[in-house]
Amino acid sequence: MRVLIDYRPALRDRTGVGEWVHKIVEALASTNQDSSLELTLFSCSWKDRLHPPLPHRVDSIDRRLPVRLLNYCWHRLEWPPAEALTKQQFDVVHSPHPLLIPTRSAAQVITIHDLDFLDHPERTTAEVRR
Repeated sequence: MRVLIDYRPALRDRTGVGEWVHKIVEALASTNQDSSLELTLFSCSWKDRLHPPLPHRVDSIDRRLPVRLLNYCWHRLEWPPAEALTKQQFDVVHSPHPLLIPTRSAAQVITIHDLDFLDHPERTTAEVRR
């Protein structure tokens, strides 16, 4: 199974979601002894880079694009699909935050860690509230 994980929350100082993404990648990599899972991390930022070392049997795709521009295109235009940015096909695309990554054919998985933004919209960005 080919899985793409949006690793952007783990690029900077890891807060809750960033640390969760980092640890889930480590756990998936360590349990993938038979290599049945092809795990690829997606990173995109104008400033922050995905720094090795990555866990064994984990690939990465790192694009130098402005995050706000990519988020706008993904969540308002539903473009470009993950396959266009990565030049690869996936079975599953996982977003560890409430902003879905568009894809041509992969199953989409989203993890929402809490719903605090529903009760306290002032604590989050306009994009997440949308």
